[in-house]
Amino acid sequence: MKPKILTTKSLYFLVIPYCSYLFFVATAAGTGLAVPQLPLQLTNLRIEGVTSTIYEAPILSSPRFITTASGGTHLCDGTNYGANLYSGNTPTDALDAASQIADFTYDAIWQAQFDDFFIMQIADSAETATQS
Repeated sequence: MKPKILTTKSLYFLVIPYCSYLFFVATAAGTGLAVPQLPLQLTNLRIEGVTSTIYEAPILSSPRFITTASGGTHLCDGTNYGANLYSGNTPTDALDAASQIADFTYDAIWQAQFDDFFIMQIADSAETATQS
């Protein structure tokens, strides 16, 4: 695929498809200074609830700060205390992006020992005492 250039009045965006990632580089008009953003990854996402499908569609997401009622705000970037050298998209990032587009809620607790969220509820589907 060829790179595409998207423009606004003050920014130029160079979109370079690479595998399933889209790298966005924003350049301030007239300055030539590139401002790299975290890569967006296109993921086919399906979320099944107890009685129905909550979400099923492709979703663009990337590492981000995620806030949940039970877990607070934490960066979700897949580095896991340095276990992974580079940041990248995670399933929780995709869940968060889908929840914003499809207007459903979710909740998770923060597991400090894993540097990650543990999802407890998505929409009206919540874990029970016998599920974990």
